Amino acid sequence: MWQQRGGTAQKIPKLSAINNRELHEKHLREPDDRRAFYFWWRFDRRFRRRFSMVQMTKISMEKMRASTGRQRRPRHVAAAGVIFLCLAVVSSARADSTSCLAKVTSYVTELDQLLSKERNWITPYDDLNERYFPLRDCEADALLDVVRGSSFIRSISYASRVKEYYIHFSSDEVSVRFGYLVSEKKSNFASATWVHK
Repeated sequence: MWQQRGGTAQKIPKLSAINNRELHEKHLREPDDRRAFYFWWRFDRRFRRRFSMVQMTKISMEKMRASTGRQRRPRHVAAAGVIFLCLAVVSSARADSTSCLAKVTSYVTELDQLLSKERNWITPYDDLNERYFPLRDCEADALLDVVRGSSFIRSISYASRVKEYYIHFSSDEVSVRFGYLVSEKKSNFASATWVHK
C-alpha cells in the first residue's frame, strides 16, 4: 500500500487482522506483566525491609534486656547500700541522742546534789559544767523533759529569733544557767554565779 504524504510516496505495510489482534494482545499483556513485576518487586522490597526491621528490633530488644539484666544487680546493690547507709545514719543519730540525754540526766542529778548542799564555793559548779558541757545531739523536747525534773529548775525561756532555749537552775545562794541551740543541737554556754554577790 502506497500513500502520498508531503510530496513523497511512502510504502506502509498492511497488517492482517491476525497480526493486529496479536499486537493488541501483546500491548495489553506487556503493561500487565510490567505492573505485576513492579508490584512483586515493591512487595519483595517492603517485605525484606520490614523483615529486616523486625529482626533489628528483636536484636535491639535482646541487647536491651541483656544490658538491663547486667545492670540490675549493681543497681540493687547500690540501693541496698543506700538503705544500709540511711539506717546506719538514723541509728547513729538515735544513739547520739540517747547518749546526750543520759549525759543531761546525770548532770541534772549531780547539779541538784550540789545546789542542795554547797553554799560556800562556786568552784564545784564550774567543775561540773566543765565535765558535762558542751552538750550535743540532744532532741530539744527530750532535753526539756529531763531538766524539768530538777528540784531547782526556775525558768525555761525560748528566743525564737535565734532558736535557743535558756535554762535556769537556782538555789538561794547559787544560780546556774545554760543555753541550748535547737537548730544546731548543741549547748551554747554554761555558767554558775552567786545569787546575792
